[in-house]
Order: sequence, then structure tokens, then C-alpha cells
Amino acid sequence: MIVACPLCQTRFLVAAGLFVGGARHVRCGRCRHVWMAELEQAGQEEGAGGIKAMSAQRGAVGDTPLGASPLVSQPLPLDVSAVLASVAGAMPMNASMLRRTLPLWARLTVVAALALLFVVGTLWGIVGRHEIALRWPHMTEVYDKVGLDSHQPGDGIDFREVKSELVYDGGILRLTVEGNLVNATEKEQIVPHILAVAVGSDGSTIQSWRIDAPAATLAPLATASFRSAINAPREGVAHVNLNFVGRKNVAD
Repeated sequence: MIVACPLCQTRFLVAAGLFVGGARHVRCGRCRHVWMAELEQAGQEEGAGGIKAMSAQRGAVGDTPLGASPLVSQPLPLDVSAVLASVAGAMPMNASMLRRTLPLWARLTVVAALALLFVVGTLWGIVGRHEIALRWPHMTEVYDKVGLDSHQPGDGIDFREVKSELVYDGGILRLTVEGNLVNATEKEQIVPHILAVAVGSDGSTIQSWRIDAPAATLAPLATASFRSAINAPREGVAHVNLNFVGRKNVAD
């Protein structure tokens, strides 16, 4: 069958079987133009426009019956490589086409940009793994598989029986906080320091201080008690919030 380039009008003789599976991208062997050709369109080109074009070219020689001589006076260029594979209806960009499309400096720039994005993404995934695991807990398993610790300080340790109160001791007002730390896991856990935050009735932070860890580690299901007091706390304290030093919340 005959396929004609819509740009330079050069005609090519190609096997009709190449279009049985549907439309294909083809490339002109002369002007390198690429377009989508179908068996139906190619057949119409061959049966209508192709014959008319050939008839006009043979006008100087004289009309010849269709079956008495070749359809064209000269052999049509056969560009076997002009038929490109069509994957999911899209034309693939091979290496030779990329070299013709982009200069060397542009290709190097693209490669460098992709490499930089990869390096930055990898570093962020390593350095920010604690925050990533906090926001997307399922990523903890991924980090564990590659040997990176993504757990936050105090993971597996619970605050139990915590209470805070304002008391006068020897004429001095004191804010005391006490409670227990319980290792709720089945493996030994490192005990981080505790951050105490005195909060007002409107939720604003009034003051904060650090409470030293009551123990370096906690055995599985073990308990450790803590107690802390500050003298002359600022006015307006409604309650005390506790967290571990270095630990982040999703809202932070």
C-alpha cells in the first residue's frame, strides 16, 4: 500500500500488514516528518489521491491502463525504518531523536537536574525520616528494612498517673509535676528527658522546663517514676503538658 507524507507529499510503499493492529506513527524518509497513519486513511490515499497524483505525472507520457504498467513511473522510496512502534498510542522518543532534538549542553543540563533532584530527595528522606515517619506511619517499615532508625524519642514509653499541682511549701509557691513512665513494648527502650510545659486556661504557653530522665533505659514492661517542682511559677498556670525532649507532633 502507499502512504504519502502530508508535509512534502513524498509517497512510500509499505506493507499493509503493519497497520492491521491499528494506527501507527510513521516517519518520512525524506523530510523526517512524523505523523499518525491508519490502514483506512492509507487505503484512501492509495485508492483516490494517490491514483490522481500518478495520473497527473503520467500525463506527459500518456494514459496507461492501471494494470498494464507500474502505478508510478519510478520506484517509490521504501523506508523500512520509517514505521515506528506505537506504544499506548504515543510515539517513543529514542536516543537518536533526542540527540537531534536537544543540543549537548541541554541534554547535560537535564541529566544534571535529574541527578540533583535524586540526591536532594535521598538526603531529605534520610535526614527528615523522623518527620516522614510521623506523618506517614507506614514509612517506618520501609526505613526499618533499609536499617535506618525512624523512631522518635520516647516511642513505646507511656506517661501514666501524671498529676500537677500548685502548693505552698515554707511560704513559697511551687508547681509540682509527678507521674510514671511505662515501657509498653517487649524490648528495652532508651528513656529520653521530659519536657514540661505550663499552659494557661487559654491554651497559651506560660513557661517550660526540662525534667531529667528517671532512668537511662527501661526494660520491657518496666516502670520508672519521676517528680519535678519549680519555685514561684508565673501566674495563670492551668495545667502542665508533658512530652519527650526532641519529640515532634504532627501539628508542629
